Amino acid sequence: MQEILTMEQFETTKNRDAAVFVFSADWCPDCHYLDTFFPEVMKENPRFNYYLVNYDSFSKLCEELGVIGIPSFIVYDKGKEIGRFVSKQSKPKWQVVEFLQGLS
Repeated sequence: MQEILTMEQFETTKNRDAAVFVFSADWCPDCHYLDTFFPEVMKENPRFNYYLVNYDSFSKLCEELGVIGIPSFIVYDKGKEIGRFVSKQSKPKWQVVEFLQGLS
């Protein structure tokens, strides 16, 4: 998963084909739990390109997008938001898979 490093990169990337933005932080235990299964989820859902957005580096963007907890997911397809899974709760594998499959 490629990490977003600038706002310009975020804007350019969201305007491409289906992109899943994973909002995360190094200090977040639920985000580290996501690391245990997310590579498999990405492989099982190749329709999407996956990008990591560091919550701490992009706090203003997170506020603008209403990302209230992490890990969270916002999905764009050619610039249009097609789905979001944003909450303060931990996200087990089955919920992440269900979310992504619901977008197909």
